[in-house]
Amino acid sequence: MSVDFDYISTNILSLSEVEELEKYTKVQYPEFDLPDETDKTYVNLCKLNEYRLMELGELTGLCDFQLEGYLAKKPLPWEDMVSVINVYLQNSKVPKYSGFFLDIGCEQKGAKQTKRGYDSVSIRLEKGKCYLYYSGGDRLSTDSVYAKTVFTEYINVLDLPVAVEEGEGYFKLKGLQGEIRLTGSKLFGKDPSGFACQIPETEPAAIVGKLKKAFELMSSGKVFECSWRIFPANLRESEFENNQFALLDLIRQHRWPAISFDVDLKLESISMSDLEGLRKGFGESDEIFVPMLSTHIKDQVQGNFRDQIYGDFGIRTIQEGHRITLSLSATETPDEIAQEVGQALKLEFVSE
Repeated sequence: MSVDFDYISTNILSLSEVEELEKYTKVQYPEFDLPDETDKTYVNLCKLNEYRLMELGELTGLCDFQLEGYLAKKPLPWEDMVSVINVYLQNSKVPKYSGFFLDIGCEQKGAKQTKRGYDSVSIRLEKGKCYLYYSGGDRLSTDSVYAKTVFTEYINVLDLPVAVEEGEGYFKLKGLQGEIRLTGSKLFGKDPSGFACQIPETEPAAIVGKLKKAFELMSSGKVFECSWRIFPANLRESEFENNQFALLDLIRQHRWPAISFDVDLKLESISMSDLEGLRKGFGESDEIFVPMLSTHIKDQVQGNFRDQIYGDFGIRTIQEGHRITLSLSATETPDEIAQEVGQALKLEFVSE
C-alpha cells in the first residue's frame, strides 16, 4: 500500500486511553490487519549521558540499532577522535560485527553554507578496511564543473587511488585500487557530488591524521557537527546471531569519548508496559513509534472509478504521553478523510 499523507493527533493520551482507543478503532473499522514481521517499533533516545546509556535495560526483539556519540565542534578534538577509534578496536568482536563512522560536517572553503547543505569529511571502518569519505553539499551537487575541479585537487593533494575521467559534458571518478563508492551521481555514475575510497592507513593516529588533512584542505574551518556512529554489520556470520542487544551491551561497556549520545533502536515489537516504562525516563526529544493496525477506511467513488482508502494507525510516544498517527493512502481529499476519521475516533488530526 502506497502511503502519501501523514497526520498526527493533537490529543495526548494516557496508556489506558490508548488501549481503549485501539479497541474502539477495531470496532469502527472492522476490516483491519495487525502489524506483521515487516512492521517495526522505532525508539529514538537523544542527548543521553553515560549514566543513562548504561541504565538502558535489555529490550527483547532488538533487530537493529545505531549508537551515535557527539564530540566538541570548536576546537575539533583530534586526540579524542584517535581515542574513539582506539576504543572501537579494543575488543576484536566489536569491529568484527559492526561498522563505524567518524564524521565532520563542515562548511566548504570559499562557500557560504548552512546546516541544510554543508559538506562532510568522514572515516568509515568496516570488515578490516578503512575508507575516506567526502560528501559535497549544495554547490557540489549542482555545479559539476566546480565539483570536478574540487575533486581533482582533493585527490591529488591527499594522494588517493582515484582517477578523474572527463566525458563530453560530464566527469566520472574511477577507483585505481580497491573499492570506490559514489554518492549523488547521475545515471552511470556521472557527475558525483561525493565519493569514498579505501586508504592504506590502519593505525588510529594515522587514520585521524588523514582525516585532519582532508578537513584542512576542503573546509573553511566552520564546523556544523562532529560525531561518531556504530551500527551492526555481518551479524548473520556472528556468534551474536539475531541477539543484537548483546552486541550493543558489549559496545556500551567501554568508555567512549563523547559529550552526549543518541541511540536509535529498531524492535520487532514492544509491550504496552515496556512502552510506558521507557516513556517515564524520557527527555524532551525522545520518542517511540509503535505500529498499531492497518485498515480499510472507506470506498470513494469518483466518476466511473472506485478508490479504496486505507489507513495505517500508529502510536507516537513522547515525554508528555501518547499521540496517534494516521497515514492515508493516495486520495484527492486526504484532509477531509482525516477529519472524518478523527470525528469517528473522537480525535483531532493535523497534517505532519
